[in-house]
Amino acid sequence: MSSIDLSRFNFSGGENSTPIEDLTRLPQEDQQRLVLAGIDVHDTKVSGAFMQLNHADVHCTTRQEGLDLMDIRAALKKFDGPTRTRSPAWPTSTSTAATSCVPARA
Repeated sequence: MSSIDLSRFNFSGGENSTPIEDLTRLPQEDQQRLVLAGIDVHDTKVSGAFMQLNHADVHCTTRQEGLDLMDIRAALKKFDGPTRTRSPAWPTSTSTAATSCVPARA
């Protein structure tokens, strides 16, 4: 299995986006659009929700104890930075490049 050199990728952009703290305060029309994208702002049974806009996380919340949900920049900052290569223990799915669920709350 080959390693992935994360230093080859750019994780910048969108750092100045305004966070959306409470999705239930969005206009009803926007809430309906979010349902089409898979986010029901009134569903209390989900473990968490993550929204990204223009390379920046604008909403990130978890309801499950011990679950952290963050964008890749936050995960790289918290866990060893961009110079680390993927070990065989890391997930192999490319979808983890956009978001990371990690089992420890800081």
